[in-house]
Amino acid sequence: MWRKFETNHPFLASMVMVFIGYCIGWLLISLFKQEFDITSFNVNLLINLLVFNLLIQAYRLGKLSALVAWFLALGFIVINFILALALG
Repeated sequence: MWRKFETNHPFLASMVMVFIGYCIGWLLISLFKQEFDITSFNVNLLINLLVFNLLIQAYRLGKLSALVAWFLALGFIVINFILALALG
């Protein structure tokens, strides 16, 4: 069922995957910090959805290799994690 959805709606499927992954990551950060700020969560989520979706679409269109897209996404996750911990 997911494969059919991903084939028919690749943009929406990538947004769903990024949203689920980001929610899990932000909840882990919130547990580590012992607090949860919904405003920063929403702003951060929007920025991450746009960046990750651009990476996914560039990879699917053949503009990026899988390795480059993976390292860009991983670097963005690390930077975001450090900023989330530093800025509170």
